[in-house]
Amino acid sequence: FLANMSHELRTPLNSSLILSKLLADNAGENLTQEQVKFAESIYSAGNDLLHLINDILDIAKVEAGRFDLFPSEISTARLVENLKNTFKPLADQKALQFSVELQEGVAPIIYTDQQRLEQVLKNLLANAIKFTESGRVETTVSSQPGGGIAFAISDTGIGIATDQIERVFEAFHQGDGSINRRFGGTGLGLSISRQLAELLGGTISVTSALGKGSVFTLTIPERFDGEILPAMVVQAVSVASMPVSPQASDTRASLASIATFADDRQYAPFDKHVILVVEDDVRFAQVLYDLAHDQGYQCLVAHGADEGVELASKFCPDAVLLDMRLPDHSGLTVLHRLKENAATRHIPVHVISVEERQMTAMQLGAVGYAVKPATLVELKEVFARLESKL
Repeated sequence: FLANMSHELRTPLNSSLILSKLLADNAGENLTQEQVKFAESIYSAGNDLLHLINDILDIAKVEAGRFDLFPSEISTARLVENLKNTFKPLADQKALQFSVELQEGVAPIIYTDQQRLEQVLKNLLANAIKFTESGRVETTVSSQPGGGIAFAISDTGIGIATDQIERVFEAFHQGDGSINRRFGGTGLGLSISRQLAELLGGTISVTSALGKGSVFTLTIPERFDGEILPAMVVQAVSVASMPVSPQASDTRASLASIATFADDRQYAPFDKHVILVVEDDVRFAQVLYDLAHDQGYQCLVAHGADEGVELASKFCPDAVLLDMRLPDHSGLTVLHRLKENAATRHIPVHVISVEERQMTAMQLGAVGYAVKPATLVELKEVFARLESKL
């Protein structure tokens, strides 16, 4: 239920986040400072809501046993550098000393799920910075006996009372549990992090003293030894090739009810690069349409899978922006059909979706994958990635 609802909850945030950010940037300089402040508040509140939705979805997936891991080889040095680049500016804002040390003897390559490992580490580092008013935040990466690797994140923050250490891993609980908490957050991050660590074959341990700071240590094996679930990927590819949706009769009606707007098909033959947007959310399709124009493209818009494949075959666009959840078929079906057709096989397809189907989409030939809601900066990066393919 939560997995399905996450799509319905996150989809409206696409337009809210992007349009409020455009208003807050005030590129036309036609808004007052108060109006800009209102737009910034809307954007900030939207981001808070998005983080809450993502946290609830993650913890529901873990507890329901529906959390899939996709291990790959990761450069330890690159992982450390990414953490340093991400959190150094945040530490600087609070005038905190910040360091990430990669000790000798650590395996240069580890095999695990990069997205989930980074999710845990980023949550631990974000907490360390959030709960530290002055002093330092340090991360030490070291090798462990038996082929393990440890990430020890220490801070000089508020610390945790001994009797509260286990409780901070409970959902919706924070170390600062007073009614008038100074620190925001849902209290889900550590609960999710511990469960993700266990899925990765590792643990999170804590040593802390109230008022003196904490050390959170994530220990994982250098090589994840769980199943990679290749059968699941094969099944997803097979589903993508199915020509007819079981709800085809129902979806035709829903497609007919979708409000549409005029795209650029009347200007064919085109004198610019053409982007095809396959997206059933009309508001987000309009955002992508406007952004395509801002980037110097002409734009076609399809609100269903069949229409998307038809437009691609008819106009042969230079690139495709593709949603996964469409009313008639999965976006994987569109991707599969485009790559099976010799006339459209060469077209770069970039996915933008709330569904986490990145591995399957990339195996089917997608050139990139962005998760909704995407920020304006992320969308511009998507266009830049497509531009590099043209």
